Amino acid sequence: MPILSQQKQSQAPDFPNVRPSLDLRFALAKKLDPRITFTRGSTGTYFGPDGFMRTAGVNEPRFDHDPVTGQSLGLLIEESRTNLYTRSDIEGTVGSTPTSMSFAGGAPVRQTVVVSTDVSLGPNGQSAKHIRGTSADNNVGFFSYGSHTLNSTYVASIYVYIPSSQAQNFSGKYIRFQVEAVGASGVVSVDVNIVDRWQRVSVTYTPTSATSVPIVARTNAVAGSFFYTDCWQLELGASPTSYMPASGGSQFTRNPDNADMTGSNFSSWYNQGEGSIISNCNAPYAVPSSNFPCVAGISNGISGAGRNAINVGYLTEGLFSLETYSNNTRIVALYPGSSNIRRRISGVSYNQTTDVYYIFTNNKTSGSAIHRSDKQNIDFGTDMNTLNIGRVLGGSYLNGTISRLTYYPIQLTNQQLINLTS
Repeated sequence: MPILSQQKQSQAPDFPNVRPSLDLRFALAKKLDPRITFTRGSTGTYFGPDGFMRTAGVNEPRFDHDPVTGQSLGLLIEESRTNLYTRSDIEGTVGSTPTSMSFAGGAPVRQTVVVSTDVSLGPNGQSAKHIRGTSADNNVGFFSYGSHTLNSTYVASIYVYIPSSQAQNFSGKYIRFQVEAVGASGVVSVDVNIVDRWQRVSVTYTPTSATSVPIVARTNAVAGSFFYTDCWQLELGASPTSYMPASGGSQFTRNPDNADMTGSNFSSWYNQGEGSIISNCNAPYAVPSSNFPCVAGISNGISGAGRNAINVGYLTEGLFSLETYSNNTRIVALYPGSSNIRRRISGVSYNQTTDVYYIFTNNKTSGSAIHRSDKQNIDFGTDMNTLNIGRVLGGSYLNGTISRLTYYPIQLTNQQLINLTS
């Protein structure tokens, strides 16, 4: 019996024998640790557990949810963005054409778009009802923006709703949103099998000659069929962020989400000699918009020469990296990943002067995992005093949610990291 007990013990998973000194469970708690300072100089939208879009006030953190399943996703951190459409929250008199929206149709082909209150998603409580007529041109509504910067990337996003009463009309057909301008192209298709709930679609494009570009809704469904849209958005960037309700003819700018720990709130849990970071985060779109979307940045609070930092996050190519800066010298370690990664549970451990280990698990949604490790001789600074959550000091926002962020004041082994991130 003693021998059997020893065998069982030796086969037990290898986990840390110390508790984390910092454990931020955003998805579970749905509130901030009091040591965190949070600011955002504007309102911002997010989804509640009931699937409805909600608005957070100035300096109010957003704890986002999956609008379909109601799953708590955690703290939403985004960079500053502007909705370039000025009537995105469907304005106008019910039954009339939405303000600033155009369409190709009318009498005698009966193709039109009107303001409706049948279903809605945005704060305004109205949506656009797109009705298919008999015209050979199946343009059933579009917004246009006329001041594009050439050779810059834009992303347009639209929420679409197909009622179940129309399911047969759209069977085997399409709803598309197309970029229609000389020198600008792109198209995205709606999943016509999803009915009775809102779905978001987005299309990116880079105008090379036209500064005025319409995003046109098109469908080849049977005559008289209809669907709804709401929360139209146009942003400068490679992927969409949370909805910004623009109305009254004015663009809307959402300010950045800043969540930080400094001073004694930082030093109470951080070990200058060695440590490990475990993060669980979600990027809502396949290719994040920032150059280095960051889950956590630990630094000495200096943004220029003399900066020391440990930054953990995504890259646009789907790579995972840990970076350090010492006297303005940058050392980066990259590992192949996938541009399709949406959710990651990642672990990074280090010590002051010798080995640095990198481990990550990717694509947790599908259950696949990739573990990689490496060692480099990196001399970390001993003057760290700042934690930036969801960004690095000065920028590179995650544009996603963090469900949990954990720090251990010791250097974990590779196997411990694998066990914690699996």
